[in-house]
Amino acid sequence: MLSGRARRADNPRRDLVGRNSRNVLSSGARGLSAHRSLMQSRSLLSSFFWTLAGRLSAQASGLVMAALVNRALNPGGRGSLAGIQAWVGLFAALFGFSLDTAIYHFANREKYPYADSTRLALVLVATTCTCVMAAGGFAALTIIWPEQVSGEAAAHLFWVLVLLVTTIAGTNLIAFGQALGRVQLAAGMGIAQAVINVGLVVPAYVYHAIDLRYALLVSFLVQFAGLFLGATVLLHAYRPSFSGVTWAGLWTLVGAGLRYHTGTVACFAYTKLNQLTVQHHCGDIQTGLLAVALTLSFGLFGIFGAFQMALYPRVIHSADDFSITVRSMRLTFYAGLVVVLPLIVLSRYILRFYGGGQFEGAVWMLRMLVPAAWMMTISGLAAPYCVKSGAFGLTSASAVALGVISVIASHFLVPLFRGEGAAAATLLTLATGTIMTLGMLRWLGGRSPLGMFIPDFRDEWRFVRTLLTRTRTPQPTGS
Repeated sequence: MLSGRARRADNPRRDLVGRNSRNVLSSGARGLSAHRSLMQSRSLLSSFFWTLAGRLSAQASGLVMAALVNRALNPGGRGSLAGIQAWVGLFAALFGFSLDTAIYHFANREKYPYADSTRLALVLVATTCTCVMAAGGFAALTIIWPEQVSGEAAAHLFWVLVLLVTTIAGTNLIAFGQALGRVQLAAGMGIAQAVINVGLVVPAYVYHAIDLRYALLVSFLVQFAGLFLGATVLLHAYRPSFSGVTWAGLWTLVGAGLRYHTGTVACFAYTKLNQLTVQHHCGDIQTGLLAVALTLSFGLFGIFGAFQMALYPRVIHSADDFSITVRSMRLTFYAGLVVVLPLIVLSRYILRFYGGGQFEGAVWMLRMLVPAAWMMTISGLAAPYCVKSGAFGLTSASAVALGVISVIASHFLVPLFRGEGAAAATLLTLATGTIMTLGMLRWLGGRSPLGMFIPDFRDEWRFVRTLLTRTRTPQPTGS
C-alpha cells in the first residue's frame, strides 16, 4: 500500500491540481481580507468626514456666534451666562447617569443581543427618567436653598430647566445614532443646530437685541433643533418597541452608566466647576473672561472631537481596536502640536477678534488652556477603547483622582490668581490626565501605547494612497 507522499509522486497531475487549488484558495482569502480591510478603511473615512461636517458646522457657527454674544454682553454678562451654563452642565452630569457613555457600550450587539427597536425604547425610557430627575433636582435646590444658586440662574429658572432637559435628551440621541453607525444623522443634527444658531444670533446682533434672556433662548432652540431632528429620524428608522422594555434591560443600560458615573461627575469637576469657583470668589467679570478662554480653546479643537466620535463605531465593532487607538492619538499629538504653538503666540489677537478689546484680560488664561485642550483631546481618543473594554471602574477612578486634583488646585490658586489660577489648575489636571490615560491603555491592552510619540506615518500614507488610487472595489480572487 503506497504512502500519501508516494501516491502524490505517482500522480504529478493530481499534485499540480492540488497545489493550484490551494493557491487559488489562499489568494481568494487574501483578496477577501484586503476587500474587508478596504471597506473598513472607507467606512472609517466616511464616518470621519460626516462627523467632521456636523461637528465643524456646529463648532464654527458656535464660535462665531459666541463672538457676537461676547461683544453684546461684555465680560460681566458673559460671566452670568457662563454661570447658568455651568449649573446646567452640573445637573446634566449629576442626573444624566452617564447614559451617553453607556449607550456606546450598550451598542455592542455581540455582548447585548437586543433588537435595535428595543434598544431605542430602553434609551428613551431611561432618558425620560433622567430628564425628570435633573429638572426636579435643580428646581428643588432653587426653591429650598436659593442662596446656593447664582441669582441669574434662579431668576431664569424656566429657561434653565428646558435647556437642561433638551441638553440631556439631545446628547443621548446623538450618542445612540452615532453608536449604531448613523453618522449622517449626527452630522445633520450638527448642521441644523448651526443654521438655527446663525439665523437667530446675526439679526439680533445687527439690531442690538441680544441680552442674557435672548442668549438663553437661542441656546434652548439650538439644542431643541438637534433633538427634534434626531428624534424624528430615529423614531421612524427603528420604531421603538416598548413591549420589549424590561427592568433587566433598563438596569443593563443604567447600570453600565452608573459604573462610569463617578468619572463623569469628576470630569465635570475638572473642566467646568472652576467657573463656579471663580464666580464665587471673583465675580462675574473674571468668570466671563475664563468662560471665553475655555470656550475658545476647547472649541478650536473641535475637529479632533469629530475624530473621536467617528472612532466609536470603528473601535467598538473591530478587532484592531488598540492599534487604531494608538495611531489616532499619534496623529492628534503631532497635528495638535502644529496648532498649539501659533495659538499661544497669537492669543491676544484671537481674543480681540473673538470678543473685542474688553476680553484681553483673558490672554494668559487662553495661553494655558490651549495646551490643556490639546492634552484632553489626546486623552479623549482612548475613550472608545476603554468603553468597549468595559473599564468603567478604572476610568471612573482616574477621573475621580483628576477631579480631586482640580478642586484642590483651584481652591489654592483661584483666591491668589483669580481666573489665571483656574486656568493653571486645569492645565495641571489635564497634563496629569494624559499620563494616566497612557497608563490605562498599557494596563487594558497589555501593550505599550508610547508608539504614539514615534512620528511614523507610513501606514497612514499607504491608507490614503490606497483610497486615492483604487478606482474600483477589489473582488476576492477565485470567485
